Amino acid sequence: MSRCCALLQIDDKIVDSRVVTEFFSCDLSVCHGACCVEGSSGAPLEAWEIEGLDVELPELLEMLPARNVQALRTGVAYRDGDGEWVTRLVDGCECAFSCNEGGVSLCGIEKAWREGVIAQTKPKSCSLYPIRVQRVGVMQRLSYHEWEVCAGARKKGLAERIKVYEFLRRPIEQYFGAEFYRQLEAAAAYLEGSGA
Repeated sequence: MSRCCALLQIDDKIVDSRVVTEFFSCDLSVCHGACCVEGSSGAPLEAWEIEGLDVELPELLEMLPARNVQALRTGVAYRDGDGEWVTRLVDGCECAFSCNEGGVSLCGIEKAWREGVIAQTKPKSCSLYPIRVQRVGVMQRLSYHEWEVCAGARKKGLAERIKVYEFLRRPIEQYFGAEFYRQLEAAAAYLEGSGA
């Protein structure tokens, strides 16, 4: 069931109001990185990310489990049912770039980047999750994606009073700029003051 939400326009972006009103803070101790291994489609990818992953693939293959390596031999991405480029999957649900450490699924791309093995960070769509970005004509729509595997993140966010946009400050500023983040803060303050 989807809930109705207000839409905010900030420059060329249409923002689901839940981005500034809902609480969220990843809790790996609860979900164990389920977002990396559950679902029916891979993580959405930009064309530049696919090109970068193709270049960095030899280094990445050395860090991933054998079954993931096998899946990636057919390519780093594929078009899903919606025609969008997404990360390759293993067994139809697990991201081929995931790795497991101590019972927690992690992004192998991010791990390799943190260790200085590759130059590319994890996909934009993963960095911004639970925000999903879609092109709508000349506009970008930023939607809040509520997924049951993130129930622990919503609970932790509520307990710590961290909103979605606050949790995602670094990637929001990286991809959309500090001024856009300030406008999200202003929208959040306005909605909170209006009782929305």
